[in-house]
Amino acid sequence: MMKMMGVVESKNALRAVLLVVCAGLVGIAQGAPPPGLEPSISISVTPGELNLGSIPYPGTHDSPAILTVHIVANYPYGAVTASATPLQHPAGNSVPPERIFIKGPATPGFVSMAGPVAVSLQPEPELDINLAFRVETLLADLAGTYTGTVTFTIGPPY
Repeated sequence: MMKMMGVVESKNALRAVLLVVCAGLVGIAQGAPPPGLEPSISISVTPGELNLGSIPYPGTHDSPAILTVHIVANYPYGAVTASATPLQHPAGNSVPPERIFIKGPATPGFVSMAGPVAVSLQPEPELDINLAFRVETLLADLAGTYTGTVTFTIGPPY
């Protein structure tokens, strides 16, 4: 799970920051680790804080920052997916997941985070997934701080 925080610096500027809170893990392995090893799987995200950059005017803006999801496992696992909650403003305005986009090795370019998005290709014992983000802002988006969550989920083996 990742906490997202966006800071709007002026009426027309949005600065979004991703903060890692923890990594989500779901699924029961149907495979087994080598004999004598305890089943183990870990997921981490680097950097712990990701600045998506300032957005000076309404529109679609690509973040210059890259987020890396690192997975280490000694047994089979399935797809790694990412999902997002809205970026919420304290006054009630929000940037819905439909306007947050993610791009990784398993996506055909930037994909809306309106629903879970598969971000991994082939599961491997050790895997790094580099992800880019895009945010679409509107003139109606209020200045201020926006917070939300991105959750990475490891599914069961195929």
